[in-house]
Amino acid sequence: MSLQTLEATLGRTAEQIQPRQLYYSSLLEDDGVTPKQLLPHWLIEPIQKDIQDTPELREFATRQIQFGGFGTRLSPYVVAQSLVHHLFAALKPAEIIANVIDLAGRNTCRTLQYIGLYGDGVSGQIILGESVSVMPAAEAPPSLAREWIFGMDRRGQPVLDARTSFRSIPLFRPNLALVIAQEAEIFVEPGAAVAATLSAIAEKTVRAVRALTLASGHPFVQSWQSSWLAHPAVPYEGFGGIGGTGTFDGPPQRRGAAAPVNPKLAEEMFFKTNTESLKL
Repeated sequence: MSLQTLEATLGRTAEQIQPRQLYYSSLLEDDGVTPKQLLPHWLIEPIQKDIQDTPELREFATRQIQFGGFGTRLSPYVVAQSLVHHLFAALKPAEIIANVIDLAGRNTCRTLQYIGLYGDGVSGQIILGESVSVMPAAEAPPSLAREWIFGMDRRGQPVLDARTSFRSIPLFRPNLALVIAQEAEIFVEPGAAVAATLSAIAEKTVRAVRALTLASGHPFVQSWQSSWLAHPAVPYEGFGGIGGTGTFDGPPQRRGAAAPVNPKLAEEMFFKTNTESLKL
């Protein structure tokens, strides 16, 4: 079987999810716009079968993929489900397949680590260093990771608790997003060591929190974090789930109103807070 067969199957599926179909509304969330994260089997199974029969994608759909230091096993089903979600975004079948083939041929990929912060004085994006920035949660790149941590959907609107009850782990939603971008190895063997990736993210997080605190005179507190692959082959719904770690601590207690964070001072403090100073 060839990629052309898979492309044809995607084309037929696209016809089944047009608004004119009687069952179209059942594929959407209550808002009538967002496609359901878990779609019916009859949409997924034909594409899953074609993936299993297509040499170019068969291996890709059974690999271990790493998100910011945490691995998850792909499967033909979750890859097929992601392809269908691209159809809701009005991507053409040929474009969808080309993106997935590109990702399948990579050893590394740009990843985004989303770290929730509690703090004040940040009204827009502040670049702390190369690939490290902090911003209001609503301004972070839309993804399911952002939705999970900050409770904001792809349009930056609050998500109803009923829809996210299974992943609403942060008891207090952080108001700021610390985003760390990096080029990382994404395909790893099960159980492979990812300590270097986790260590690099942890170090930058501590440095950023300390720099923001010093630049504002008020404490910034870290909350939950999760990661995302910044690649066009990965739709908003991702490849079947995300993982995260963090703390249940709430917002810090402060005295008085926080002054705006000085971006230049925050950047300077970030660079001065190096590995050796973190050991003190």
